[in-house]
Amino acid sequence: MEKEDGGFVRLGVIGCGKWGRNHASTLAGLSALGCVADLETGPREALAAELGCRSTTTGALLADPAITAVVIALPPAEQAAVALQAIRAGKHLLVEKPMALDAASARQITKAAQAAGLVAMTGHLLLFHPAWRALAALVGEGALGDLRHIRTLRAGQGRFYPETDVIWDLLPHDLSLLRDLMGSLPRRGRMQTVQVVSDLADVASLQAEWPGGPVVDCFVSRVSPVRMRQVLVQGTRASLLWDENEDWPRRLCLSDNPTPDAPHPEPRFVPLTPAQPLAEQLRHFLMAIKGGTAPRGNVAGGQDVLRFIQDLHPDTMAPATRHPFRVANP
Repeated sequence: MEKEDGGFVRLGVIGCGKWGRNHASTLAGLSALGCVADLETGPREALAAELGCRSTTTGALLADPAITAVVIALPPAEQAAVALQAIRAGKHLLVEKPMALDAASARQITKAAQAAGLVAMTGHLLLFHPAWRALAALVGEGALGDLRHIRTLRAGQGRFYPETDVIWDLLPHDLSLLRDLMGSLPRRGRMQTVQVVSDLADVASLQAEWPGGPVVDCFVSRVSPVRMRQVLVQGTRASLLWDENEDWPRRLCLSDNPTPDAPHPEPRFVPLTPAQPLAEQLRHFLMAIKGGTAPRGNVAGGQDVLRFIQDLHPDTMAPATRHPFRVANP
């Protein structure tokens, strides 16, 4: 990646696992990486040497006045405590999803960041995907008519965390998109979960709806032999399909609904400018810090997602089950 001018904002990355490395590498390309931190000396020093930045501890990073903001990319159970430490240190922050494993901790982060006047984002990077931005714009323009149905599919084989199931691991991606599109999350629905290879839910299916709005079906699996990423939005006039497995020219497909006079309308592919969602998200984070503006994908949205999941699936460690739910009012 050709380096960009990150201005005077310098970020530290806390966590040198897979996603911490992704963030650090991307920030280095944006000329905004100051240092990396991790409990383990070996991984952080190797990453620092690779990217030409400093290796340090979390405490030293948070105490460094030259570091304006932090990216927190730790195992889910560790993130909330470090996020609160970063806020107390006066650092803007981007916390990978899920930013906590309970809604109360997420609410603490949101309130603390708001009280401190800090830019605070959750790592819902699909909000910055060019295909999603184009899809949301077309829906907003009324190209699909009134929305009737939304279906999301997210499956593959990923890393297992012993404290989280597939709902906490994958469903936040789709819930963040639904909240972005509709302005809120559904209020009622049903979840079905299945254990396949672990003691927690490895497969889950959500059926939900907004009062007076569309029905949504979300399917997530962490034991699929094939990686699948799709969002289908159907309205009274037309339908849109975002298929991440397709090449960029065919990734977003728009089709008018069939009619008696045109039973097989010709689908059209929406032009997209290829871009990496993580780089777009981090650019947005930097611009929000520099401009003092409210970011897209803020921690309040992350809090909403976690509250929804907790209301929907109150015991993360419970055996797979099926139950109706109703989301409590904020």
